Amino acid sequence: MIRFGKNYLCKTYTRHKMSYKKYISAILRKSGLMEPLDFIRFLLSKLKYAGSNKIFKTANPGVALPPDFILYESFGKLNYQRYYEGGKETAEWLLDLIGKYYQLENIVICEWGCGPGRILRHLPGLLVGKNDEIIGTDYNRETIEWDKKNLAWINFIVNELAPPLPFEAESIDIIYCISVFTHLSEQMHYAWFEELIRVLKPDGIVLFTTHGNSFKDKLLDKERERYDQGKLVVRSHATEGKRTFTAFHSPDFIKAMIGDSGLLAHLEDTEPGHKYSQDTWIVRKYGI
Repeated sequence: MIRFGKNYLCKTYTRHKMSYKKYISAILRKSGLMEPLDFIRFLLSKLKYAGSNKIFKTANPGVALPPDFILYESFGKLNYQRYYEGGKETAEWLLDLIGKYYQLENIVICEWGCGPGRILRHLPGLLVGKNDEIIGTDYNRETIEWDKKNLAWINFIVNELAPPLPFEAESIDIIYCISVFTHLSEQMHYAWFEELIRVLKPDGIVLFTTHGNSFKDKLLDKERERYDQGKLVVRSHATEGKRTFTAFHSPDFIKAMIGDSGLLAHLEDTEPGHKYSQDTWIVRKYGI
């Protein structure tokens, strides 16, 4: 008689549940239902966190919070406390990581795809330079309008879904983007990476995150085959740039995109001390 332990059964159940979920998701995506269903998910998240969000707002009356759907679209859940406190933690993590490769004093730093300033709002209190310039850009005009009214100490600029950015060449010290390439087509990957390099100063730094190997279990068989061949996997049937338009990044694809642009670090989700599920890439502008 074969006996299965509790852990084995739990792992088996989880594996099958994930398998069913990704196939159901594929059917819904091809049916054009992902965006309407994501709005339903937003409403459920709003209901789930209604009580804790009310407590957070009462305890933190000075914290400006964006409209609920803007917050959800950029963050994936409608939890005010995690949104605000997690933004500060991410800002601290970013500066600590970038500081290993670049002196963070009197710099021009830009967040491309800043959303409603979840991370960016914390930088003024963390940077030490008296002449630091902080810039946020995003293609969502409604979001940028909210940023300008509520985070006026930062310079916010609207960009389009496609390049260019409204900056002169070699004018930015550091550019970072968190989960932006994860919602773009292959064509936009190449176009935007080239643009980010264009606006960086010589020896400037770009940091970005991707859906790497830790997301392979979410892929369908054909998607995984493409991923293992070193190609980009894109799930479209949704509006490019939105949460429901998703890209998965084989490390070989990213290395090919970067080319000779000075890869400094690739931090995978599985590495000790790496606290985020996405891979992190750090590139220096060399010899461009």
